[in-house]
Amino acid sequence: MQKLLIILTALVTVFTASVCNAMNAMNNERIESELNLGGILLEMSYQDVVNKYGEPNRREKGSAQLVSFSIYYGESVKIDFGFNNQVLAVETVANNGWHTPFGIRVGTAMSNVLNIYGQPDYIGKPNQNQQWTAYIYSYTIPQIDMTRGSINRGLIIYCDSENGNVKGIKIWKEEHDPTPIGTLGRS
Repeated sequence: MQKLLIILTALVTVFTASVCNAMNAMNNERIESELNLGGILLEMSYQDVVNKYGEPNRREKGSAQLVSFSIYYGESVKIDFGFNNQVLAVETVANNGWHTPFGIRVGTAMSNVLNIYGQPDYIGKPNQNQQWTAYIYSYTIPQIDMTRGSINRGLIIYCDSENGNVKGIKIWKEEHDPTPIGTLGRS
């Protein structure tokens, strides 16, 4: 009887772990699909970005510790790359056609953002001199390889404090500082 109980407990544990892993995988896929801006995904290669949008208007050496370089499309889109030539962050500050998979773009009413994404994990003004508020939605994706810990990713919606509309959008990956870069005309 005791052996049967041990075997049953082990089977229930394995089944529960399998269900949890499957649910995590589905949730991770949902997060990955939500965290793209203008069709650019986090960890997309530099070449894939260029294949999609063409050569950037300019390229600059990275300004943050883990950012190898940044590229710009016009004055309103900035994409940061890590030392592996993969996307770490994408940011837009103009209604230029770039949007999230749910259609959120610069100019969208913040009430629509809240209806779609719900309440953010953090709301705050990174700089009191700015006329915008950052709404930060962050996601942690546990890794199978426990030596790597977890991957943090997020979406930041910058809301214009005066009119309540989206002023900028940024997606980011763990190595990237999830605070505004401030180089794309937010003032």
